[in-house]
Amino acid sequence: MLVQVRGTSGSGKSFIAFKILKKYDFQPVKNKSGKIIGYYAEKPNFFVVGKYETACGGCDSIKTQDEICKIVVSSLKKGYNVFFEGLLCSHLAERYAKLYRIAKKYTNSVTYIFLNTPVEKCADNVNKRRAEKGQLPKECKTLESHYHSTFKSRTNLICHGVPEKDLPIMSSKEAYEYIIKNTKEEE
Repeated sequence: MLVQVRGTSGSGKSFIAFKILKKYDFQPVKNKSGKIIGYYAEKPNFFVVGKYETACGGCDSIKTQDEICKIVVSSLKKGYNVFFEGLLCSHLAERYAKLYRIAKKYTNSVTYIFLNTPVEKCADNVNKRRAEKGQLPKECKTLESHYHSTFKSRTNLICHGVPEKDLPIMSSKEAYEYIIKNTKEEE
């Protein structure tokens, strides 16, 4: 299984990742230079891409989209269930349509979930995190732009051949439940 969750800042992407990391016995996985690139749990053979040491984590800690895709494919080749998340804009649709096709060689289940958290709720979540750090609130305009860009990427993925059925729109709660339900134990 490969699942990517997409959404704007504050939509619940990292919240889902932290819930998954709490559910299973994950251990950090480091690259050759000692940097955390993800977490692995032997049961249920699950790999979470990215670094989750703070409230805002994930693939932002990985330098390039190429590196993210390389980690995803390498994990799929090993037979892992793979989860990753991020705000990946519409101009990257071709790259992630290609990743979809490659991933289908290693697993029948490839899903890119789009979180439908209302922009106002996203802004509240972002500003709560900012307040915890002693930072000033952020304007909602950027979040609105990213929200629309996220859903434009869904349309672009369809245009690049990714089946609409594999691009569901869900709440963060529904997405978490979907991931847990579809995580396959190693046989």
